[in-house]
Amino acid sequence: MERQNIIQEYNGPTQWMSPLHIVKKKTEDGQIKLRPVIGLRMVNSVTKRSDHPLPHLNEILDSLGGNSWWCMLDVSKAYWQTKIRAQDRPLYCFKSNHKVYVPLRTPFGAKNAGATWLK
Repeated sequence: MERQNIIQEYNGPTQWMSPLHIVKKKTEDGQIKLRPVIGLRMVNSVTKRSDHPLPHLNEILDSLGGNSWWCMLDVSKAYWQTKIRAQDRPLYCFKSNHKVYVPLRTPFGAKNAGATWLK
């Protein structure tokens, strides 16, 4: 993930340190893959919820009227896409192989990840 520019080593101060878990995930073709998950319970417990409501289906369909082109996006793998502001990265610190890392993009499990992505 470091080579893919998703996480980076962190040497600065932080009062937050979340555990890193590796969980098994079954793929569509039945294979088992490993998924890194940062245990963000402590951070999520003090994070103010930011609700961003989904538009009603009628609003979505009305907005398509009169257009010639449509685009459909598959957002089933939306995590690790939205960049995290530099000043917020220390909130997501985790330790692996005796080094401390921060994600550069929103990890799975962050309380407001979905609402942030929808904005």
